[in-house]
Amino acid sequence: MRPRTWRVASIAIFAALISSISLAAQDQPAAAARYVVYDVGHLSDFNSWLFTGPPSFRLLNHQGVVVDAADNGNSDPFHPCFTDCSINHAVTWQDGVLTDLKALGHGTSSAPFSVSENSHFIVGVSETGTYDPLTGYPEYDAVLWRNGNRAKKLGRFGGNVSTAVSVNDVGQVVGGATNAIPDPYAAGLGPCWTLNCWPSTTQWRAFLWQQGVMTDLGTLGTGNDAVAGLLNENGQVAGISYTNTTANEKTGIPTQDPFFWEPESGMIDAGTLGGTLGYPTWLNNDGQMVGQSNLAGDKKHHPFLWEKGKGMQDLGTLGGRSGTATWINDAGEIVGGAWTTGNEAFHAVLWKNGKPQDLGTLKGYKHSIAFSINSNSQVVGCVGNSPNKCSGAFLWENGTMYNLNKLIPPGSNIKMTMPVNINDLGEIATWGKSGFIRAMLLVPQ
Repeated sequence: MRPRTWRVASIAIFAALISSISLAAQDQPAAAARYVVYDVGHLSDFNSWLFTGPPSFRLLNHQGVVVDAADNGNSDPFHPCFTDCSINHAVTWQDGVLTDLKALGHGTSSAPFSVSENSHFIVGVSETGTYDPLTGYPEYDAVLWRNGNRAKKLGRFGGNVSTAVSVNDVGQVVGGATNAIPDPYAAGLGPCWTLNCWPSTTQWRAFLWQQGVMTDLGTLGTGNDAVAGLLNENGQVAGISYTNTTANEKTGIPTQDPFFWEPESGMIDAGTLGGTLGYPTWLNNDGQMVGQSNLAGDKKHHPFLWEKGKGMQDLGTLGGRSGTATWINDAGEIVGGAWTTGNEAFHAVLWKNGKPQDLGTLKGYKHSIAFSINSNSQVVGCVGNSPNKCSGAFLWENGTMYNLNKLIPPGSNIKMTMPVNINDLGEIATWGKSGFIRAMLLVPQ
């Protein structure tokens, strides 16, 4: 059986958005190198990984701290494999110092999904060293690393797996944990909000963990399953929940809506754009949530912006059938991607005040998508010709899309393929390739 990994899941999301239809492209040349390149995940001579969503993860904060999973060179004894069939450990990198955060047990893997802005907290998952008797897959637990200390197990609701997805500066954590109640649709929460799309046979419940207590946030309507994936500095939460227990013909799962949660109001159904499947990808500190939702009939999906008291707004596309929003900064600027008129190409998009701006693509590539935007309106994303692969990386600023591989020192022997985060310093966390897949940090000179 071929293992399913977060890497494959992230590529599949890009594949779902683009096709191999040609488009004449333009490129903006760069005369000189602008970035210094750092390899941030080097426990061995093999791979390191920056994990991607949805939802989006904070893998790089404004202090220049990067979190990723690094291959330690030893074979993973548990199958299906956690990533590449080698043991991977969560690591953190800052100012040239790499710290191995390790895992819960000897010979097991771990992965980080988010780092707090103050750098005190990192959350993710770790294998436990046992197999789930209900599925035959390795068990994993939601974990918290505080100030570089050993992984702390956050708990479950009586089931066999849990995952921690987001953390803020006061150490609040959100994610999902299973209970012991059988549920035929538990593994269908999507797309891939549970680790590696691994099977699950009991209910998933969204949780908020704080000061040692894990609280079940509930579900929407009569649904049985929910997972929380996004958390801001005000303790507001976003995630997904089934709203009933009846599978839809086109999706094969019950209706899934995005939710917004805060202590004052509890869980609020963010609704849909007419379809039966939606999910959020990012939540800013003003409580604005973005993501994508199916339209009526579940054949198309559009990007959305949701705000409490205003509801869900369809951000539209570039004239084509579908699109997605991936990130929103605290100024309300949104990035993602959408089909152009006639569904000729999928392009990176910047939405300001609800209006889309086509960011184009790079010379030699047919499609593009934006993943992250900082407070200075700098945007990063990837380009590709294949419907299943990010092949190149871009930085967009001040109306120009730059090829990131032309902004690094010549002779680096590294190809940047998928930038996932850009911070307010202009630093970029990106996948790079130099024989092996590497987590890289680009620092502007």
